[in-house]
Amino acid sequence: EEKDLKIRVIKSPENMANLYLESDIAISAGGSSCYELAYFGIPNIIITLADNQLNIAHELDKQKISTYLGTKNEIEIEQLKNKVKELINNDSLRKTMSQNGKKLVDGKGKERIVRFMERFN
Repeated sequence: EEKDLKIRVIKSPENMANLYLESDIAISAGGSSCYELAYFGIPNIIITLADNQLNIAHELDKQKISTYLGTKNEIEIEQLKNKVKELINNDSLRKTMSQNGKKLVDGKGKERIVRFMERFN
């Protein structure tokens, strides 16, 4: 049984945090937004737009935080549809990806940097 889909394509959003809180999964490029999605525990499908995103995409895929589908020039729409359906219909996979993302990005980076810098005083 397939679940009902509510899909929104958002261009130039004003408040990403609110969008993250409303999202079950996301499709994103392989940039810093992947870390924001990880912090919020949102499983995402990465489609890289530039070569500098490849390392992030591969590493997050390896850690089962995101799924790297490929570059924008090499994927087919059917692949994307199938991956979205797989995530939507696999609660266990989404839960694993969400937990792994939250472990990677805990939101305490600022405090760790301050503690590190204080050691030099």
